[in-house]
Amino acid sequence: MRGALKTIAQIVSGGELDAVSFPWAELRYQHTQAIYTRLSEKYAFSNANKMMAGLSRVLEEAWKLGQMSAEDYHRAITIERKTGQRLLKSRALSIGEVQALFHVCA
Repeated sequence: MRGALKTIAQIVSGGELDAVSFPWAELRYQHTQAIYTRLSEKYAFSNANKMMAGLSRVLEEAWKLGQMSAEDYHRAITIERKTGQRLLKSRALSIGEVQALFHVCA
């Protein structure tokens, strides 16, 4: 999870802060939504969801330490997670496969 938190901190801070120095307790719903959007654009949904699980745990600890109100905490972690299958990687077609396609289409 440390790597996930480091990635999130760098995305939000533009690479200026790491996971230790990032002000996690200041994140609100609009921030976590934007973070999830960015993560799901860059990573597979399963990886983005795991990273968000780590973020949710950090926000829970911030709430337990009195750094966030219960309302802000619950709003921030209320994110609709996405699911889906990763597309198979593409490959180059051989000359024979291209000729076969043209033959079928002709």
